[in-house]
Amino acid sequence: MKVKVILGEDIRVWRYSVNSKFNVSSLREFVVNSFDLNHFSLQYEDEEQDHITLSANTDLNDAFDCANREKRKSLKIYIEAAQKSSSSPKANFMNGYFGLE
Repeated sequence: MKVKVILGEDIRVWRYSVNSKFNVSSLREFVVNSFDLNHFSLQYEDEEQDHITLSANTDLNDAFDCANREKRKSLKIYIEAAQKSSSSPKANFMNGYFGLE
């Protein structure tokens, strides 16, 4: 399935390999390299049009399952850019934000 990664009006395709590096870490790496971002969260839209945060590989699997159940042509991952805050890295992680220094 095609994966579109979206930041505002900027849409890019994540070309992943099902056999290797198919995980949230490789998706985050793609975002860092493609969009030049360091602090962000990743979300997908579920069946009820809620935006669900991707923070673990199980969340990414759920996103693919949702897109397949809905018979979507692609899975859309939305980037929510975050301002650098004074919060601790653990607090940012618990809120779904991934910061790479």
